[in-house]
Amino acid sequence: MPKVSVIIPIYGVEKYIERCSRSLFEQTLEDMEFVFVNDCTKDKSLEVLEHTLADYPLRQSQVKILNHETNKGLPQARMTGIAQATGEYIAHCDSDDWVDVTMYERLYNVAEKDGYDMVVSDYFIIRGNDMQKVTGCYMPQKESFIHDLMFSKISWAVWNKMVKRSIYDCKQLICPKGSMSEDMVFTLQLANTSQSIGYVESPLYYYRVNEKSMTIQTGEEAILKKYKQVCDNIDIIEKYSHQYMEYNFIKDGLLHIKISQGSLLKPLLNQPKHYALWKKIVRGHLMQIFMSSQLPVKDKTIVLLIISRIIPYLINQN
Repeated sequence: MPKVSVIIPIYGVEKYIERCSRSLFEQTLEDMEFVFVNDCTKDKSLEVLEHTLADYPLRQSQVKILNHETNKGLPQARMTGIAQATGEYIAHCDSDDWVDVTMYERLYNVAEKDGYDMVVSDYFIIRGNDMQKVTGCYMPQKESFIHDLMFSKISWAVWNKMVKRSIYDCKQLICPKGSMSEDMVFTLQLANTSQSIGYVESPLYYYRVNEKSMTIQTGEEAILKKYKQVCDNIDIIEKYSHQYMEYNFIKDGLLHIKISQGSLLKPLLNQPKHYALWKKIVRGHLMQIFMSSQLPVKDKTIVLLIISRIIPYLINQN
């Protein structure tokens, strides 16, 4: 059994996969498995990967390349990889990003030393020539960690977290619907099932902001598609949290997520039908929103500006 399996979905990353794969194949941890999932990429990503792999003969036996017959999207590609991974721990890497060559050895050593089910690292966000260091964890205690996730104090991303394989196996993992906020569905389940969480206070992952990704796209059709996927995934975590979580901040946490994700609709709020769609988020919750000590001031301000129609008015002036 390999110590760590890394799952890497592939779609449209011809320009980036060489850097990503080299950072993986050059890991200081030797006993690893690399599970690449080809989600019917239309470019030469696989050719670049295979050409790069030829430079690492000692890694070739550790690589699996799985092929989808049809394009299924990022969440399902990750599920395919999870099903085929055999490592003691599972990690994820997006194929347009890259990692520090010591990342998985450092995470693994911390996990093994203290018996953690999940280990989290800091990371960099790359926008063009700008690089910003981001803290991946403030309080590794389970309840505090989940609180910080639900109130957007730390990232939902799966790629800066390594998780014991048994955590994936102990309950059937619910697959997200669509690629918007899909990490939220995975990470909440993994964090809640984990008994202990460790933290490596170093930026080990390099997340590259893709200006062509779905999350960046604008226009009414793109925004509504993103919002539909977000709502579907919020429904999943709402049902999950009601069934498996008893923390006293859950109701406010879910409301924060809805308000935050509802901000996707802001460019469309000058249209009555989209304003009505946004109002569904807060319907019946205004007292909770303004009386809550948990919800941040930003949430309350956004809600106040929208329900007073200040934001729709400003949009109409542009």
